[in-house]
Amino acid sequence: MLKKLMKYEFKSTGRAFLPVYGALLASALMTRLMMWGDNISALNNAFLYNLISGLVVVLFVAMLVATFVVTLMVVLQRFSKNLLGEEGYLSMTLPVKPYQHILSKSIVAVFWYFASWIAAVLSFMVLMWNRHIFRDILRAVTFLFTEIQWDWQSVLLIAELFLLAVVSIFCAVQLMYASLSLGQLSRRSRKLASFGYFLVLSLVSEFIIGVVSQIFSIFLPAHFLNHFSGVQILVWFLISLTVLFSAAYFFISNYMLSRKLNLE
Repeated sequence: MLKKLMKYEFKSTGRAFLPVYGALLASALMTRLMMWGDNISALNNAFLYNLISGLVVVLFVAMLVATFVVTLMVVLQRFSKNLLGEEGYLSMTLPVKPYQHILSKSIVAVFWYFASWIAAVLSFMVLMWNRHIFRDILRAVTFLFTEIQWDWQSVLLIAELFLLAVVSIFCAVQLMYASLSLGQLSRRSRKLASFGYFLVLSLVSEFIIGVVSQIFSIFLPAHFLNHFSGVQILVWFLISLTVLFSAAYFFISNYMLSRKLNLE
């Protein structure tokens, strides 16, 4: 059932994200074309050309910002409307547990966050489209894979850092979901209440992280980080701490949807 929920979630969210990604890449291509036009002096009217170039650059920056704003808004909106709003009556009648709803939306949200970053990187690649630049990039990549001694430790560390990035985004999504789940209890302003809970949960989390980090630093001196084993311990400490916070936020959301759901 989880796969079916994710499939439906991908279809619903893809309608919002794919046009945004397309517009971002199109604006990057337009900006690149205007830069080429500047090099070959394609337009005789310098004022008009500069005006159009400025508007195109502003459009690209706006689309770049909009990509991440839309990602955040869609992630929040899908959870709020689909589970906490009027659609919640239908969603909760499905033969699915609340935790499955939360998990499916979380996985899809993490996917779109990474997709947004990939779209941003591709847009910058289009913006820098130049055979000399790509030749330098190719040389740098070749250097990384031929000159640097790759061993199992390096590969393992890269994999662990990627895992840390995934669980960090997952944790951020769970924090937002927990805040919305708590905020839906408010009878006046759910959005304001959710923001308040977000601040409270964030401050409490930061305090706990600070205390735990101080204790951890006592057992792992700074000079120990110069060794690979020390870096390994630090990375897994961060992963473990992030997973624990994710589990706590997930528990809050699941409990609120299971026991304290207010769809009025």
